[in-house]
Amino acid sequence: MMARTTRGFTLLEVLIAMSIFAISASIVYGLYASMMSVVQNVEDRTRLNDQVRTAFVRLNKDLSGLYRGEQGFLNGRDSADLANDEPILELVSSAHLSFDSASDPAPLSVIRYYLLPEELDDTYTLLRSDTPEFFQPDDEGSVTQQERTFRLCKGLAEVRIHYLDRNGVERSEWDTREGSEDEQKEDSRFPSSARIELVFPTDRNGEVEGTVFSTAVLLRPGHLSFGGGSGG
Repeated sequence: MMARTTRGFTLLEVLIAMSIFAISASIVYGLYASMMSVVQNVEDRTRLNDQVRTAFVRLNKDLSGLYRGEQGFLNGRDSADLANDEPILELVSSAHLSFDSASDPAPLSVIRYYLLPEELDDTYTLLRSDTPEFFQPDDEGSVTQQERTFRLCKGLAEVRIHYLDRNGVERSEWDTREGSEDEQKEDSRFPSSARIELVFPTDRNGEVEGTVFSTAVLLRPGHLSFGGGSGG
């Protein structure tokens, strides 16, 4: 009886098998990396859309609740001094956020929007502060509550707010506290609408040209009436 010999793999066969495995692994890894990149982009886009939606909802409610009485004002700045924490927008509004369920909601709040420069790049974070005002019915003054600030949106390159007067003329700045005393009492000192743009950079270098989200807010005519304020 002849002994049966076992034949092994040649070096060429081993090299071919390794090459096929390496090619297959690289294809699988490339597909996996591509899929993960798509998933990451979708997640980033979803987070961005959620931030933008939150910012627009708050801006819409605050501007729609604009108070036009004697204590009411709106001041929008096109070139705010961000280094000195100067707000880009401040106004008196009825859209107060109550953080304490045990206390009565304030009728009015001084609401301010700031752009906070980020330390790691050239982008900004949009902040909103809310300071409730309790106006006394006997006109002896007002009691100011503690200011509360929270973040609305980050990674911004720029925030643009344009104000339209009743003739449809657009302005990048608006201050209702300008003009004579008689003009200060006129409802026309307030804009009729506002157009808001949130600009995000195309890359991490903070370039202004990038994704732009926009919305428009119609400011309602007339104003609410509270104790200490002018009726309407």
